[in-house]
Amino acid sequence: MPQSLAEKSILSKYSKKEIKEELNQILSSDLFSRSTVLSSFLKFIVEETLNGNTDSLKEYTIAINALGKPSDFDPQSNAIVRINAGRLRRLLIEYYRGPGIADKIKIEVVKGTYVPVFRADEIKRQNLDTEGQKRNFDDNRI
Repeated sequence: MPQSLAEKSILSKYSKKEIKEELNQILSSDLFSRSTVLSSFLKFIVEETLNGNTDSLKEYTIAINALGKPSDFDPQSNAIVRINAGRLRRLLIEYYRGPGIADKIKIEVVKGTYVPVFRADEIKRQNLDTEGQKRNFDDNRI
């Protein structure tokens, strides 16, 4: 099956091995070892993305395969996937502000999707530096 453009860009920037190493580092952290639900959620969506199955990352498949819900799960009447996605996003932010601050790869789950994005730490630092310079410039104008 041909890879989508997003999958090609994911795999051209980082190797699957590098991403799996980052995933394992996150999952072995104290923050994630306390939550089997969020660990399963993250592991499932990252592995599915690496296997080229981003089209199947929907509420139903996540509920069944990552959260252990029964096959008659109805995402319309049960918000468990959306709730845990929000918790996962917050826990990843907490991880990267603490134990994962120096990690080379950042795994992010952007709101509105369940497909993880893999980013370089350098990009965020460059953006922060640019924002700081802009702020200083603006302060000088006042």
